[in-house]
Amino acid sequence: MVIDEYETLTYNKLFQSVELYLHPDIAQHLKRFKTVMRPKEHNVSIVIDRNEEILHKFKGVDFKWRLIIQAIPPTYIRRSGGSNEHHTMVKSSVRCFEVRFHKNHRDMALSEYFPFVMEKAKEVQEEQKTPKLFTLTNDRVLKRFGDMWQSVALDHPATFESLAMDSELRNMILDDLDLFLERKEFYKRVGKP
Repeated sequence: MVIDEYETLTYNKLFQSVELYLHPDIAQHLKRFKTVMRPKEHNVSIVIDRNEEILHKFKGVDFKWRLIIQAIPPTYIRRSGGSNEHHTMVKSSVRCFEVRFHKNHRDMALSEYFPFVMEKAKEVQEEQKTPKLFTLTNDRVLKRFGDMWQSVALDHPATFESLAMDSELRNMILDDLDLFLERKEFYKRVGKP
């Protein structure tokens, strides 16, 4: 089975799920891998490289995963800025995951394995999620149309342990935040980030 990164112009959520699912075990299973340091990260991340094969077992069935990357001819985009006009070359590639397994397990792969992969990917994504602070947009305050909320990544190095504040006040704030987090489903239901 082939899982393309894009289906026409729409991003394939299953592709992203597979990428997240395969990520935690990559270092143990690959002979060759790529390392990257993403923006706002302090550690090197290991990612699967093209044509590397990863073997995963699910309910006794072998699933062999391979990332396939095919280069496509570069595209030139004409840009003009004032009196300057220039062409920018955009390199690109097409990515897909190929998963191989015995044909007798096709129904199990579709009904059990892929939902399992997506669920595990969701767990990994939750762990990697950067907290965000949401506020009303200026457009909304000025009664214009558009998205009501804007967000900014909340990645400040301060923690409650490093703040200079009264311990009783700190505990009261932490209790309030815990209560807020316990009501996560309520905020989802009423449509508030």
